[in-house]
Amino acid sequence: MHKDAKRVSTASPSMGIRHWGVSDFTAIFGLALVYFIAGKLGLKLAFLNQSASAVWPPTGIALAAVLLFGYRLWPGIWVGAFLVNITTTGTFATSIAIAGGNTLETVLGAWLIQQFANGRHAFERSRDVVRFILLAAVLSTMVSVTIGATSLALGGLASWKDYPGIWMTWWLGDAVSALLITPLILIWSTTPLPRWKYRQISEAALILYVVMAISLIGFSGPLTASLNRYPRLLLYPAVLWAAYRFGQRGANAATIVVSGIATWGTLHGFGPFASADVNESLFLLQIYIGTLTGTNLILGAAVSERRLAEDALRENQERTRIAQQVTRWGVFDYSYATERNYWSPELEALYGLQPGEFEGTYEAWRRRIHPEDGNRVDEELSHALEKGEYSQDFRVIWADGSIHWLFARARVFYASDGQPLRILGVNVDITERKLAEETQARLAAIVESSEDAILGKDLKGTITSWNAAAERLYGYTAEEAIGKSVSALIPAGNREEEPRILAKLARGQTIHRHEAVHHAKDGRPIDVSVTISPIKDSAGNVIGASRITRDITERKHAETELKAWQHELERRVEERTIELVLAHKQLQAQIDERKRLEAEMARAVEREQLRLGQELHDGLGQQLAGISYMMSALQTKLDTVLAPVAQEAEKLEKLLQQSVEQVRHLARGFYPVELERHGLLFALEEITRNTEQIFGVRCVLQSDESVDVDCKDASAIQLFRIAQEAVHNAAKHAKAKEISIRLTAVNGDMVLSVMDDGIGLPSEAVGEPEGMGLRIMQYRARVIGGTLEIRSGPDGGTIVSCSFPSTERPAPPHPPTAVRR
Repeated sequence: MHKDAKRVSTASPSMGIRHWGVSDFTAIFGLALVYFIAGKLGLKLAFLNQSASAVWPPTGIALAAVLLFGYRLWPGIWVGAFLVNITTTGTFATSIAIAGGNTLETVLGAWLIQQFANGRHAFERSRDVVRFILLAAVLSTMVSVTIGATSLALGGLASWKDYPGIWMTWWLGDAVSALLITPLILIWSTTPLPRWKYRQISEAALILYVVMAISLIGFSGPLTASLNRYPRLLLYPAVLWAAYRFGQRGANAATIVVSGIATWGTLHGFGPFASADVNESLFLLQIYIGTLTGTNLILGAAVSERRLAEDALRENQERTRIAQQVTRWGVFDYSYATERNYWSPELEALYGLQPGEFEGTYEAWRRRIHPEDGNRVDEELSHALEKGEYSQDFRVIWADGSIHWLFARARVFYASDGQPLRILGVNVDITERKLAEETQARLAAIVESSEDAILGKDLKGTITSWNAAAERLYGYTAEEAIGKSVSALIPAGNREEEPRILAKLARGQTIHRHEAVHHAKDGRPIDVSVTISPIKDSAGNVIGASRITRDITERKHAETELKAWQHELERRVEERTIELVLAHKQLQAQIDERKRLEAEMARAVEREQLRLGQELHDGLGQQLAGISYMMSALQTKLDTVLAPVAQEAEKLEKLLQQSVEQVRHLARGFYPVELERHGLLFALEEITRNTEQIFGVRCVLQSDESVDVDCKDASAIQLFRIAQEAVHNAAKHAKAKEISIRLTAVNGDMVLSVMDDGIGLPSEAVGEPEGMGLRIMQYRARVIGGTLEIRSGPDGGTIVSCSFPSTERPAPPHPPTAVRR
């Protein structure tokens, strides 16, 4: 006599497992209390056996509770049933068995109703009402009855000869309770209260009054009283009136009123079912109430269905009217007998025609179909004659050449002999829809073929779309991902960002290239760059967002490796820099030492040259000059004594004079007295003269008038030695026929150049000199802060040039002056 309970959704009682809460224990306790009270009241009408009553309200209460709140309330049913029976029979084992049977009855009944009778909405359709009666009232109640009656017999609380009577009484009480109490609770708790007008309220009050009056008259007197006998015949029409006018609520309310009054009258010995055996009287009354209730429930459901159908019809009519006003569509009616095709003006407009312009024939319509769709349209029309319905999309061509898409839907009507009479239908312009579908298909293809993961979500963060790239990136299929929250892709520690992102999207903002870490299905982290854009409806309201996610894991790994290599490179560079600094210091020390040695050597050479020059001039030169004077005196004496010998002496004197001159030239080369006395230009002129006298080579000096090198300046002696060495090399080694010395000013620098037309220097001497003389020239250039360059001339020969900074920026140069000796 009980029903099970569990938390229920709008569709079905929840079968899931979840943790118990305070509200669950409260509901279980409340159901157990209500069950206990109702059970004790029901057992007050137990006459055949103290545990079997023909009136048992707990069954209907428990079944309604389970259907409304779920199977989780089943402990309340068991506790209530156990307490009812333990306080009645006092047998522990029997009470446990009966409580289990009552609980199983409720659970089974709720499951059957949920699976086959539309759950707690079982009273909205007549077919569901019939299933409810068969499954809940007839079938599932047998479980409790069988277990209970058998337990009483086995426990010695009932005799086996009374078993059939106890079984039938028990079953009838449970069945009528399921028919009477369960609909009362479900109907009034699941459907909203109607907003009745005054007329409907008055009619409901009148019906209630009539039902109560007839019930009181019929069940307040003995069966033989004529005043009570005939009004009973009006009970069925009155109850049916309530069901017809007010649906399930009216049917259920009327049967409750009749049941209550009839039970009261029968217990007091009134009405057609009253007899000496009270249990038999209640048994017969419950059969009557059950029949009345079942009939009324079915009628009430039928009335509700009819009203729903009427409401749906009115709604469809209203929708059609609105569609005619808003949507472009037209009606056609083709008669197979007359072969005339009627088109409404709206339909003619869909084909680009003016009202009345359509010729009214099948051929005229067929000509306007796009050639590529013509055969398909003909085939579908042929099939429509067999199926009775026609539905197709096709293109039509207007007179201006434009193409439009139409959707046609029609129905074929037949004569009694099966021949088609007419085909009636509509055409709707779906051009915009087709264009949108093509656009959407292209966009979908782009999204699906994209290498980036693209997904859509609503403003709650629920995923609504999922492309193939997202499946590859995250490992979830579209079926697995759609419907889940996008937070499932985000690590738990970073999920606080999602509400902020949703808030920005709701304001219409776009998130550009947001870098984050997501989780794949297998748990591996993925570095991603996410761009999130709001999706707006036609009114500009944000309704969702699109997320374009790019996998940047490899880039992040590369960046990490790059940073590691950068740190390693910086470490190595730092170490190498230290090594280079140390090496540079050592090299600089070596260079400084080398420069010191070179300077010392140059000074030694210079001193030695000066010494040699002085010795040649003062020593050998003076001796040779003295010998020359002595030879001159000897020649004078010999002229008077021996003329031939005097001639030989004269030759010897000339040779001595030449030797003296050559010694003086060498002395001037070692010790340039002219440089100190007259300056660099005069000393360079002396070089040209000596070169022509000694080597017989034409030598020319050219200089700018603005060029002036102080004879006391350290650069003068170095430039003199460079020119001296270059000219000597050109005359002696290069076999030059002509040598040119040039001293000019270029961009604030002084340039000394020596050019010749000789055979040139060896290739290994160009650019990087290897000879001692050339290396000394380089050194001399560095001493005065200049650079020495040796290169081949454009027409052959060699050019030696030394550039060095001037102490003062010279004035613009004048044309060079040529000096030749």
